[in-house]
Amino acid sequence: MRVLGHDALTGLDWRRPGLTRDEAASTPGIWQGDRLVAAPAILPATGAGPAAQPIRGLGHFRAMLFSH
Repeated sequence: MRVLGHDALTGLDWRRPGLTRDEAASTPGIWQGDRLVAAPAILPATGAGPAAQPIRGLGHFRAMLFSH
């Protein structure tokens, strides 16, 4: 697992969860080598793969990203 990064956002509906481009790029991605297997914070859960459920709101996420 590593961050998605900006290149992986191509083809993903990263605006849907209300994130900025940089915020979406900093969310986790599940990778198999160079292939993105899942972007659980961006893609909705289908029941067939990894999913993520936020434990805090978007405001907390933004505060964590920009606190340093």
